[in-house]
Amino acid sequence: MLANERKIAELIASTSINTVNDVISLLRALDGALVDEDGLKWFNLLYISVSEGVRDRSAVVQWENPKWLERLDVIFAKLYFAALAHWHSDRGRMARSWAPLLELRDKRGIMRVQFALAGINAHINHDLPIALVQTGKELRLAPKRGNREHRDFDKVNAIIDAAQEKAKQFIATGIVGLIDEDLGRLDDRIANFSVRKARETAWSNAEILWSLTRAPTLRDDFLTNLDRLVALASRGLLVPA
Repeated sequence: MLANERKIAELIASTSINTVNDVISLLRALDGALVDEDGLKWFNLLYISVSEGVRDRSAVVQWENPKWLERLDVIFAKLYFAALAHWHSDRGRMARSWAPLLELRDKRGIMRVQFALAGINAHINHDLPIALVQTGKELRLAPKRGNREHRDFDKVNAIIDAAQEKAKQFIATGIVGLIDEDLGRLDDRIANFSVRKARETAWSNAEILWSLTRAPTLRDDFLTNLDRLVALASRGLLVPA
């Protein structure tokens, strides 16, 4: 295995995550534990770029409910960190949606952008609706289309677009500046995966999950099927180019 799994697990276990800055600090610490040949590194780097973009833009964007947005960011990130911790210590508890990326992260022939997109797929399509519901329950705010939280949620799309565009060149060239991927293919891969559409679907799925609060069996079935579908999609994203 390319990464020091124990070190990653120890970093996660020893870090208290309460703010977006805490999230970014841990993401950067994880980056230090991931070598360039590890596919997970490229999703993690994209996550850093997006998180820093949200943090930096928060100084100028007029959020309607900044407390909700920061809490969502923290809960959302914790699901990613939990997947990494479970991969090291208890894979039976890990969401299946993360398995393709973590299983194939050292496989040759897969472009770095594919690893990044597989991480985005798992995190947005599986983790985000769960994070929206958990945040809503904690703050007593149901996910509802058109409310102030949904408007803030939509504002984040522009930040993600800018961060993703900035990160594309970085992912393509790598931290040592060695170009080993074709930028045309890179753009084609990204064009086939819409983060905006994925986030909007995640919101819809959060509304469904919220409505199933009093039907735990149906809720669990929904989550199980969602997890399987997201895992299947990630395996498709990780077919060697």
